[in-house]
Amino acid sequence: MDTHAKRTSCAGVSQRLMLDRSTDPPLPESEDRFRVSFEQAAVGMAHVALEGRWLLANDRLCQITGYRREELLSKTFQEITWQEDLDHDLAQVARLLDGEISHYSIDKRYIRPDGSPVWVHLTVALYRDCLGQPVYFHVVVQDISDRKATENALRRNERRLLEAEAELRALNETLEHRVAERSREAEERAAQLRALASALAQAEQSERRRLAQMLHDGLQQLLVATKMRLALLRRNPDPKVAQAADRANELLDESISQSRSLTAQLSPPVLYDAGLAGGLEWLARHMQEKHLLSVKVHVGEFAEPADEGMRVFLFQAARELLFNIVKHAETNSACVELRRFGESRVQLIVSDAGGGFDPAACRAQTTCGGFGLFSIRERLQLIDGRLDVRAAPGEGTRVTIEVPAGSLAAPLPANGSGVPASAAHLAEPVRSGDSRCSGHKIRVILADDHAIVRQGLAGLLREHPEIEVVGEASDGEEALHVARQTGAQVVVMDLSMPGMNGIDATRAMRESLPDVRIIGLSMHEEADLGRAMRAAGAVRYLRKDTACDELISTILAQRVGAAEA
Repeated sequence: MDTHAKRTSCAGVSQRLMLDRSTDPPLPESEDRFRVSFEQAAVGMAHVALEGRWLLANDRLCQITGYRREELLSKTFQEITWQEDLDHDLAQVARLLDGEISHYSIDKRYIRPDGSPVWVHLTVALYRDCLGQPVYFHVVVQDISDRKATENALRRNERRLLEAEAELRALNETLEHRVAERSREAEERAAQLRALASALAQAEQSERRRLAQMLHDGLQQLLVATKMRLALLRRNPDPKVAQAADRANELLDESISQSRSLTAQLSPPVLYDAGLAGGLEWLARHMQEKHLLSVKVHVGEFAEPADEGMRVFLFQAARELLFNIVKHAETNSACVELRRFGESRVQLIVSDAGGGFDPAACRAQTTCGGFGLFSIRERLQLIDGRLDVRAAPGEGTRVTIEVPAGSLAAPLPANGSGVPASAAHLAEPVRSGDSRCSGHKIRVILADDHAIVRQGLAGLLREHPEIEVVGEASDGEEALHVARQTGAQVVVMDLSMPGMNGIDATRAMRESLPDVRIIGLSMHEEADLGRAMRAAGAVRYLRKDTACDELISTILAQRVGAAEA
């Protein structure tokens, strides 16, 4: 509805009462007192004709609207009401004239002469005459510009607050997303670092083993072969030649000893030939010899992990933990225990009764030097392992490493007779009464994967009139086959050979050829593998760098034993 229509509507309301616009309404009694109160009121006050014309207005109303009195009285309230507020105002006037309400109050805006709005709180009551007929409107106007300004400011602030909250939520979501991304990246990088650390540790161990094998399979075998060749010169009747050979032999012994020590420090061969149990026994002796740390080793039944990598990891962990005891525990004894835990786990426990430490302080360190508890824990995370450290200052330390056991490490599978499957195809053994066992010379087979060592041994043994080298083999399977074909009485068996190693070949040969005497031969110390070789059935265990006369006397002694048997 436009302004003209609204004004017409209001005029229609007044026309219903048929009042004469030229006649001023009567004033109440006590006119003077009323006018004083009217004029001096703190709020705007006015009388408005039924059609909307201003009849009376005090000074305060003029101040609020900005009009001079004459200007205001020449207008209707519709003319100075803000367009958006007029409909509501007219609707309330109609209800007032219809008798629905006795008065009404609204917030509305008047238009000042300069066109600016002013917010007012309007209260309107209808004055009726003694007959109850409407006469005029009594209006009270309060300036609420400040309140509206405050409300508007509050609404603006509220909107800004809501906008700020929305921005904050969006920012928070963005930050959470970024944090999640960074966390995921950090986790991925941590996993990559753990994998790299594991790969580095494995590469280091692989390189250590490669170097150790180069020393064992290359340099040490050459030194031993040279020593065997030199043994012939030591028998030279010329004293000067024999003396020079003795001196060279001493140098070879020292070179072999240093090479063996370096090999053990890089990667103890016993760990691969005798398993983790043998490796821990070697480690205990090594700690006693090098650091005066007495280590008790206990290996439980079925505690040997089948996986070679797992055995190497546990060995490395045990060595690092024992080094920590030497460096920090202030004690001269320790205990290493390897045991089966539950159905599918293995535990390595390293303990001491030394000075102990604060595990929380250790966890706060990001690096621990060497393999370290930190590195052990990182490796364990990659293999479904667990590390438990129980320690306190002055109360010693107990470190438990738990890893998956995998399949059990077991001896070579045997057939119904107990003979290893790899040797089961061989023919019936040659008995000592066979014609091939006749004669005065003892028949010997040399089993070693190093041709130069076999040549050195063969050259040395052939010099002896009572020994006949009847065959050579480069692995355990071949040694079994050659022993059957030649009717050998003695086999000089190397421990470390590809395929079937010396220990397994000795065990198989004792089952299928019980009359054959086996002499174990290796670069390892006797304490490392001697017991395992003798347990498999060897009559003696010798180091390759032992005195050649001792090897010969051991071989000759087997002829006597065979005759007695």
